[in-house]
Amino acid sequence: KALKENKTLRFLDLEDNFLTDSGTSNDEVKALADCLAVNQDLLHLNLANNGMKEDCGEKFVNCTNVNTNLICFEFGMNNFSLEQTREIQDNLRRNKKAYDDERFMEWKERKLMAEEERSMKILDTVQEKDRIMQEEAELSRIAREKAREAAWNEFIMESELERQRLIQRLEEAAKMRKGKKKGKKGKKEKKGKKGKKDKDCVIF
Repeated sequence: KALKENKTLRFLDLEDNFLTDSGTSNDEVKALADCLAVNQDLLHLNLANNGMKEDCGEKFVNCTNVNTNLICFEFGMNNFSLEQTREIQDNLRRNKKAYDDERFMEWKERKLMAEEERSMKILDTVQEKDRIMQEEAELSRIAREKAREAAWNEFIMESELERQRLIQRLEEAAKMRKGKKKGKKGKKEKKGKKGKKDKDCVIF
């Protein structure tokens, strides 16, 4: 019953365990064979040198016909017939091929998953690089715009200062011209008054 229900047992070694009580009883061996017909988790079974005869061999032929997971069955130093031995070995080879095929498919799936994961990592890396490059390009664009804006503002300020300096020079020049005109007008008035006095004072 334990062997029927056990889902974790993979290897069972019962070599030289007097399972047949030196050939006097096959009940335990036949019960074990019946369990193997149900158990689909056991991979390796060793029943060598247990005094089993052809009636036991027939039981193991029948159970290995339906058991598709047992891939190694040691039954040497027993008295199975040649035909029984060949049938059991054929069944074990069938199971081993199916086992190997399944492991190979699992390996291919794991390899494919690993390659997909590696490809995803590469894709993520490429996308991350693209994102960084785009961010750097955007930062560079913003920096260029700020530099152009700063240069333009500086140009505007310098132009305004130059305009104010020009206005100041023009105003100073206008004041100087106005001052010179007043000076010339004053001299002319003094000169005119002096001539008039001389004209009025006539000496006889």
